[in-house]
Amino acid sequence: MDFQQLLFLGWILLLSEIGFGAAVFLGYKVRYTVWPLVVILAVATLTVHLPNIFASPMGIINVTFHLLGIGALVSVYLTGAGALALGEE
Repeated sequence: MDFQQLLFLGWILLLSEIGFGAAVFLGYKVRYTVWPLVVILAVATLTVHLPNIFASPMGIINVTFHLLGIGALVSVYLTGAGALALGEE
């Protein structure tokens, strides 16, 4: 891939994280918006942080942070959006 393609994919990733994160925060269609964020966190954990887990003192903390984020997103999926959510389940 050349630089322009990577730049385009980076923008797609950034905008999807912002969009899906805002949707989860507002409680809109939580059953559908949680899973793209779980995939993004899992891919980042497996490709970036896990290979470098012992390279820096923050390696284990970074992996733990991503696993906690995945667990929290799955918890939101299982429990639902909540009473103050904007969208219907």
